[in-house]
Amino acid sequence: MGALLVVAVVAIAILVPSRDGRRLAGTPSLIPLPDDPVVGDCLLEPTADFFADIRQAPAEPPTSSSVDRNVARPGPAPVFGRCAGSVAGEVVAIISAVGDTAARRLQIANSGLDCRAAALDYAGLVQNDGNYSIPGATAVDPVLWRLSVDLRGTWVLPGELLQATGRSWAACVVAPTSPERYSGTIAGAYRDGRLPDAFGTCWDLPESSARIQTLPCNEPHQAELISSGRVPDRAATTAMAIQQSCEELAAGVMRRTDPTAGGGITVRVSPETLDSQTRRAANLDVVCFVIPTEHSLAGTVVGIGDRPIPYAG
Repeated sequence: MGALLVVAVVAIAILVPSRDGRRLAGTPSLIPLPDDPVVGDCLLEPTADFFADIRQAPAEPPTSSSVDRNVARPGPAPVFGRCAGSVAGEVVAIISAVGDTAARRLQIANSGLDCRAAALDYAGLVQNDGNYSIPGATAVDPVLWRLSVDLRGTWVLPGELLQATGRSWAACVVAPTSPERYSGTIAGAYRDGRLPDAFGTCWDLPESSARIQTLPCNEPHQAELISSGRVPDRAATTAMAIQQSCEELAAGVMRRTDPTAGGGITVRVSPETLDSQTRRAANLDVVCFVIPTEHSLAGTVVGIGDRPIPYAG
């Protein structure tokens, strides 16, 4: 009796809509799917947790044990396209990865491709013995400058729908460390481009000390970092030579013959003087930075070239 009751209910469910004339009509069709990203594309619409992943990512480049924290979890299909207008990041490298999300993350970890290093290369910096310098840097220099960019390399995977259709890409995407969108492109910023403000390192005081607070470079600020560095042989150089090295570096980073912009910018190195303690040290950590002489700055000077200096006001 129970089985007969089930059959009767199913029959009624089928027949009643037919008597009322209701039909489910339609033609199946394929939904349009986005193209796979390529190097040079920008991330226009990230997954919902993309900025959260950047905010929570480790400070150092990911290793095989930490890569899970630096891979955006697959959600709705991320949208890539031309780098125009406001973007969330840029594709600097692509590898192939298949399987479920865990398998793809493992393949990323075992690929040997350091996403952050790929981003620094993409920005135009040149790697030498683990440090980065600008193209054409002087081979003989009293300071071993270690250039960097305030960026985060994050792996972005196709969403679950795209994975189900066989998409096998994993994109290394460079983005600012702060969870924000930006305009411009980081491509070749230290070679022939211009660094977007979101990737600069700027602070509120015209000095280098523990008292400074970092600020977004598109807001009025009193200093911008050019590079940190180390003097490997303190006894073989002088404070004047270190200052000159900093000025030459600033000129190269700004791509400007006169990094002072006719006196509107001061190039400084910290520490400025070599006291008895630093003179006794075998090596010395230094910082090269620029400050405006009269006005605040309201933009990065990296790659500024012959353009006007971005003074505030």
